[in-house]
Amino acid sequence: MNVETIYTAAFDAINTPAIRAHARKLVDLGLCPVIISPARETIPNENGNPKKIFAIGKKPTDPGWPDGALHRYIEPEDIPEFCNLGILCGTPVERNDVTHYVTDIDIDIALAVPVFKMTFAAFDLPQAYSWGRDGKPNSHHLYLVDKPLHTTTSQPIYHGIAELRCQSKGGK
Repeated sequence: MNVETIYTAAFDAINTPAIRAHARKLVDLGLCPVIISPARETIPNENGNPKKIFAIGKKPTDPGWPDGALHRYIEPEDIPEFCNLGILCGTPVERNDVTHYVTDIDIDIALAVPVFKMTFAAFDLPQAYSWGRDGKPNSHHLYLVDKPLHTTTSQPIYHGIAELRCQSKGGK
């Protein structure tokens, strides 16, 4: 199987109607979904020469990120095909005259998801709004916290298990 067919299969797996429905849920919760365009990458072709391809985007590549995401709104129903969806963490959300901050617990290893769910239950954390792709369902858990937290990754020995995403140390 060559790279083009791998990416074609990946694009076929993007369920645009499901992504649009998920975006609608996020908007209805008062959150700021971010449209992630397909990434433009260069890979070597069969002769070793560079060849431009599109890859499934996992991070925003748009100019002005992240500030532009706060000022650019698109109706979920108008999200272009083959786009992915993210959430702008650390943004303030007003609920009942109280400011909360969007926080995502991003579980990177699928086998760790049940452990985190048991940990959430053991500490009586409320059920989070969660989602994930087919290979890692429920790998993102959104919470609204009363104080902004600093984005952090796990210690090097545990690297790649989970990340807490909210605001950078600069407060953005």
